[in-house]
Amino acid sequence: HKISCFPCMFEPPGHDERLMQAGRAEDQSSPTDTLASEIPWLRRKRPISMQTPDRWPPDGRIPSRKRAGFLALLVTGLLAATASQGLDPRKAITQLSHISWQTDEGLPQNTVRAVAQTPDGYLWIGTQAGLVRFDGAQFKVYDRRTDGAVFKNDHIYTLAIDTAGDLWIGTNGGGLIRRREGLFELFEERHGLPSGRITALAPAADGSLWIGTYGGGIARLEGRRIDVFGLDEGLSHPVVFDLDLDTAGDLWIGTFGGGLNRLRDGTFESFTTTDGLVNNYVWAVHPGREGDLWIGTNGGLQRRLRDGTFESFTTSDGLSHNRVISLLEDRDGALWAGTYGGGLNRWFDGTFTHLDQRQGLSSDYIWTLYQDHEGTLWAGTLGGGLNQLKDGPFTTYSTDEGLASALPSCFFEEPDGALWIGTRSNGLNRFSDGEFEHHTTATGLSSNNIWTLAGDRQGVLWVGTTGGGISRWHGDRWSHLTTQDGLADDSVFALAEDRHGALWIGTNKGLNRYDHGRFEYFSDADGLASNQVRTFLEDRRGHLWIGTTGGISRFDGESFQTFSTADGLSSNNVWSIYEDKDDNGVLWLATSGGGLNRLVDGSITVFSTREGLFDNDLTTVLEDHAGYLWLGSSRGAFRVAKQNLLEAAADRTLPLDLVAYGHRDGMKTGECYGGDPAGIRTRDGRLWFSTLDGVAVVDPASIEIVPAPNVLLEEILVDGTQLAQQPTPLPPDGKLYEFHFTAPTLLVPGKIRLRYRLLGFDDKWIPSGQARKASYNNLDPGQYTFTAMASDEHGRWTGTSSSFDFTIRPAFHQTLTFYLLCGIAVTLAGYGLNRLQVQSLRRREKRLESRVEEALTNLKVLSGLLPICSACKKVRDDRGYWKQLETYIDEHSEASFSHGVCPTCLDRYRAKEARRRTAVSS
Repeated sequence: HKISCFPCMFEPPGHDERLMQAGRAEDQSSPTDTLASEIPWLRRKRPISMQTPDRWPPDGRIPSRKRAGFLALLVTGLLAATASQGLDPRKAITQLSHISWQTDEGLPQNTVRAVAQTPDGYLWIGTQAGLVRFDGAQFKVYDRRTDGAVFKNDHIYTLAIDTAGDLWIGTNGGGLIRRREGLFELFEERHGLPSGRITALAPAADGSLWIGTYGGGIARLEGRRIDVFGLDEGLSHPVVFDLDLDTAGDLWIGTFGGGLNRLRDGTFESFTTTDGLVNNYVWAVHPGREGDLWIGTNGGLQRRLRDGTFESFTTSDGLSHNRVISLLEDRDGALWAGTYGGGLNRWFDGTFTHLDQRQGLSSDYIWTLYQDHEGTLWAGTLGGGLNQLKDGPFTTYSTDEGLASALPSCFFEEPDGALWIGTRSNGLNRFSDGEFEHHTTATGLSSNNIWTLAGDRQGVLWVGTTGGGISRWHGDRWSHLTTQDGLADDSVFALAEDRHGALWIGTNKGLNRYDHGRFEYFSDADGLASNQVRTFLEDRRGHLWIGTTGGISRFDGESFQTFSTADGLSSNNVWSIYEDKDDNGVLWLATSGGGLNRLVDGSITVFSTREGLFDNDLTTVLEDHAGYLWLGSSRGAFRVAKQNLLEAAADRTLPLDLVAYGHRDGMKTGECYGGDPAGIRTRDGRLWFSTLDGVAVVDPASIEIVPAPNVLLEEILVDGTQLAQQPTPLPPDGKLYEFHFTAPTLLVPGKIRLRYRLLGFDDKWIPSGQARKASYNNLDPGQYTFTAMASDEHGRWTGTSSSFDFTIRPAFHQTLTFYLLCGIAVTLAGYGLNRLQVQSLRRREKRLESRVEEALTNLKVLSGLLPICSACKKVRDDRGYWKQLETYIDEHSEASFSHGVCPTCLDRYRAKEARRRTAVSS
């Protein structure tokens, strides 16, 4: 359902088209009575208590809703980040770093109605598909699917943080929810709320909470008591858009058609068009720091001054749209106004500037505005998700800021600080005092495609173009040099003046020296590395270094000496040469495809992605005041300490400590590209880089290091079951132990690193990467300490770690009792086995004794007189039977027979067999 106006958000029963029309009309009269009488569901419900609250906010300074939330963040002291970042109002609104998040990045839905930050650093986002928690890197959704007992409606309309740090959540029909210490609690109409549609929240300094509703007026929640204030108490309209408390403790109320209301000491006072209000539909109210009140209406932006008069701002004053639905005054004093259809406006020093979809905003419908404790501005939109605006270390100048082209190429600084910027398609820019002056072929340039700039000691600006030769600016007029004058080629890629006043010119067809109106030509036939020249440098010894597509050459005035890949150079495409300001004779070379090279006395040291460099395609090398080298690359600008490079060159196992900067740091694009020079350090110490979307400038001396954030343990799981984060013994049967942790930071989430370790298992720190989770399998019983910590954006581990101590109970089979019982059992078993063996031996002994006795008995029988037949040799037993001798012995003894032939019988058998054969043969 696409939202067209505020009432459609709720889709109330019996919704009348006239109500929608009223939201757009410039109605000069209050429609309260008409609406209340004609639309039954708008009629006021009777409050639980009609009494005036017995305890009002004390006299004195009571912070507004936004300030109260911010105070809660500071008082709790739970966050490590203490740097007071902000949004520099001197920067153009288009120069602020802008990032957006939508469903593709993890939001459940692209309409964001509310944003708030709890003291632990989490950003909470109210969408039409649930409540979202954001730590800067990951989204977690709370809705009816995750907690249906509390979230009766997934449309989150408003959020607020009270002085205790609790999060209050107003829903569209699902009542009011409080989140305290990780637990949600629901307040509904049955608890005394006048309506389940909560539209606005304003925490007071005394701990109470003011609640605005859609159709039920306002309510005050203190503890468990709810007092309701509606039409009978003097409220001009029961539909409330916004609430806020000023420094005097007055509650300001914006209504739907009832104008502006103020509740002071229990009495309502209303302000409508008859009192100077430009429109009676008040979307937003915001007390200013100077005691005035900002008001967003359907008819423009208004400011109620301390004397009670109204000042109006509309599109005729520079406002982008007259329907203002969200307001915020940031800590730098600028007022931000979100409009319904006109994007985002900033009012500062009497001037409006704006940002809309044409300039990168994800939607022109800004529902809510919020500034977090790190100074980031958040804009929730209709259909465009969540937008973040922050003041990064880089400031970019592109076409929105007046640069002639988004494709700059080269720089030159005049002695007075004016900066010349060449572009690749739209000529030349002169930047001075924040203003751009343009020069093109229409004003005398030979070509609008500029690749290199240089100046000489006479104050002449030399402009090298592609296709147009050289243009010279004498301060008031242009002149030109081309091939017709002796130039080697009309495409000029490098210019430099040497100490003798001669101008060196690099082209695609060799090298020129121009001195006193005469051209001298050099090429690869003279020893130049390549005819395609890209950059120059004259070192402190007076040698000219020429970077080409075939390596680098040194010219000493008479001959060339060349260094290429054959000599150890990582790439022959040399785009920039820088002479070390602290170490004579040391050159730093930016190459295309080969990273950074250090050249000294013919020895070359290479630093590429293999050694830890972010990118191998470099465009420029600059050095700041603190000894850091800044490198422009196709992946952004990054810096590295020279000392770190030297240490890494001596010990290749040492890592490079790099800090990268890109789109999230104020650069409109991280891709650096350009001519000669593609980067420059100006006299004020600032560094300028040419990119594919404007020039990006940074002041290294003013960079504030964002402290390392605190690490939070979100949950601890054992075999998928969440545990309470208390040092209690854990069960012994766990197979998988999981620790989920994070480090909420909304300013530089992509630059911090996380690591963890489990003491008792391994003392070494383990980098977590992007997982933000640690898993362990089958831990032995014992005491453990899980610790996680985060680094700052420079990779230094300076933050406070978060630890969890726990003990895993041993299973019964792992206890001393079990081992003692096992010992006793083994002893008893050994004793029992021994007894059994002894008994078995004794039984065997008895059997042997019995058999011996029986055998002896049998032997005695056999020892007597045995009758034997003299013919057949049978024996007569004691019963008178004649048996074979072997049968008798087998029955009366343990002896047995084996059959064989004795020698005598064998001889007799052989003699008998011989006689038989003789008889047969004869």
